[in-house]
Amino acid sequence: MKTLKVPLREAEKAKQYLLKNNLYDKEHLLLREKEHLYFPLARIFKLPPFLKGEITEKSLKTIVPQTLSGLLEKELTPQERALLPSSFDVIGDILIIEMPKALEKKERLIASSLLHLYHNIKVVAKKADIHSGVYRTRKIALLAGEKRKETIHTENGIKLKLDVEKVYFSPRTSQERSRVAQQVKPKEKVLVMFSGCGPYVFNIAKQQPKVEKIVSIEINPEAIRCQKENLHLNNFFSEKIEIYQGDVRKVLSQTKDTFHRILMPLPKDSVNFLDLALKHLKQPGHLYEFWREDELEKRKKELKELIKKEKRAVKNISAVKCGEYKPRVFRICFDILVK
Repeated sequence: MKTLKVPLREAEKAKQYLLKNNLYDKEHLLLREKEHLYFPLARIFKLPPFLKGEITEKSLKTIVPQTLSGLLEKELTPQERALLPSSFDVIGDILIIEMPKALEKKERLIASSLLHLYHNIKVVAKKADIHSGVYRTRKIALLAGEKRKETIHTENGIKLKLDVEKVYFSPRTSQERSRVAQQVKPKEKVLVMFSGCGPYVFNIAKQQPKVEKIVSIEINPEAIRCQKENLHLNNFFSEKIEIYQGDVRKVLSQTKDTFHRILMPLPKDSVNFLDLALKHLKQPGHLYEFWREDELEKRKKELKELIKKEKRAVKNISAVKCGEYKPRVFRICFDILVK
């Protein structure tokens, strides 16, 4: 194939020129021979005077992209490779996979291959249960790597320390957390119900440092422990962030405070707390509720009726897709402006 042969001292200059002018063939590996490098070319071109080198023929290796299926080509049958999951959750340096039953006998081999494929991953685990219980947690089983379930996850410039088995957390809604945080205005008061280890809390604190106050309520004591650690991990001012552990109804019964924005990141069950949220929502105020995409229109209608029952009215309601609830079924965030 056509290559650009240059002395080693010209290598960086040649590479930048080829990339800038879309002349670098990224499907082949470059080659070093003694004091020269051979760059694969996408097409022939006229060498500029400042570039010392020559266009020549050279046989270069094709880049074979590494995939999980490719790594396991000799260990798994074609039928087994077809069952390999195409996506998984990554929380910090822990990768969590949903392992098909048909592959369980080879799950440790698959997990070791994932460690080889992704160098930033230190632990591979599988889902051993579904999210359940008051704390919305899920059992996981360690398959490869370090023997731990605690990690520090980074998103949108913040750090979140958590135990992935003891605290509910979804990395799939990172963009939605950033989007909501960007809507918060200076001097607003925000309430985050069911706040977990604090992803919404700290996204808001990071993106709107002039927020007046963020009140965070979570029933899970382990999540609260992590949230308090994350407060210091991110160097946020504790006087702006109030963290409460307990049932949201009991905690809010102790205050008459009202908020410009109230977040209820608890799909399905948040309907049981709508009346409570409306009592503490300013007029007008923004309410954020999360639901399944396949029930969007039905839920919109229900929300309007429920809000009307509480003697409030919907001024505007919008819906934004925000991560997968399960394969090809998306979560929806309702942004409801209530008057």
